[in-house]
Amino acid sequence: IFTAQPEHAQHIRRAGEDFRKGAFILAAGTRLTPAHILPLATLGIAHVTVYKKPKILFIPTGTEIIDDLAASLANGQIYNSNRFYAQAFLQESDAEVTVHDIIRDDLNAFAKALAHAQAAHYDIVVSSGAVSAGSFDFVKDGLEQSGAQIIYHKIKLKPGKPNLLATLPSGALYFGLPGNPAATAVGLRFFVAEALRIIRRQKPEAPVQARALNGFTKKRGLHMVLKGRLEYGPDGSARVDFLDGQESFKVNPFLSMNCWIHVAEDQEDIKAGAIVETYALMP
Repeated sequence: IFTAQPEHAQHIRRAGEDFRKGAFILAAGTRLTPAHILPLATLGIAHVTVYKKPKILFIPTGTEIIDDLAASLANGQIYNSNRFYAQAFLQESDAEVTVHDIIRDDLNAFAKALAHAQAAHYDIVVSSGAVSAGSFDFVKDGLEQSGAQIIYHKIKLKPGKPNLLATLPSGALYFGLPGNPAATAVGLRFFVAEALRIIRRQKPEAPVQARALNGFTKKRGLHMVLKGRLEYGPDGSARVDFLDGQESFKVNPFLSMNCWIHVAEDQEDIKAGAIVETYALMP
């Protein structure tokens, strides 16, 4: 007994209906996720060519920092928070990370660290601290003495004005990031992570445009990257809050922030309701 008449060719699966011969499957630079495994396996593709994980050496600097988070701080000491954040950030960015022992305020010790980095064939070296212009800021001098080429030192950015980029004689990239925690975090997010995107032939990152829930005032002449919290309204529109605690030494906002807000150098007074650029906390 038939209760309904099927349409012509109903329930027939035709060859090439899911994937046509010669169809483009994955672009170079695509980050593989479990979602990609199903179509690849369905097509009988057992192997794909991938980039190896970049080898990154992270060098913390400063006589005042200590690694032991269980130790009591002596006068003038701080915990080496940048070391733990950088390690977690870079691992999450699919890099193979090694953390060097703390380099105290000693140019010779830094020179040995650079020699080790080149002998061990690291792809990228990242340091935090000792990159400004103080008496104990030895990174630029140490790089020049090692034969590195300084590409830039000091940029129109807050936090992170003393940022430095160089190439070591081995060909490795060197990122010298300021030691304040937010400045190190910004350097990792917008400089080191961008280098990783380029190495992997990934497309440039596009910001999410969001409407500011509150205002913010800054000086003209510097780009600023600010701590923010992004949310979506009932109509699907993106809204973002400039959080309190924008100073580069303050990390309390990291407990609630989920994005960075970029404010261009020619902007001064951001009003509530203005459209601003936001970037996710992780790339």
